[in-house]
Amino acid sequence: MRILITGITGQLGMELFNQLCSGSSSIGPIPSCYQEAEIIAPKHSEVDITNYAAIQNLFKESRPELVFHCAAMTAVDACEEQKDVAMDINAEATKIIS
Repeated sequence: MRILITGITGQLGMELFNQLCSGSSSIGPIPSCYQEAEIIAPKHSEVDITNYAAIQNLFKESRPELVFHCAAMTAVDACEEQKDVAMDINAEATKIIS
């Protein structure tokens, strides 16, 4: 199984990545099919999730069977100051990935 995780540098993405790699979580082991998975976890500097062509290329090359979309702009003050950027990351990128 191939699993794609976006937002690997964030708290949620990193925790998910660590649990998949270790095979366990705080409530116990994760299913073996996930433990043996190939994890694709590009950093935001490697793939622009707001770019449709970049995401299409990522999906074409990696052919993930499961996607965890954890990327988000979460700093409230920054979101208020950069509304267009926040909308691109939090809404438009999600449309592209889905």
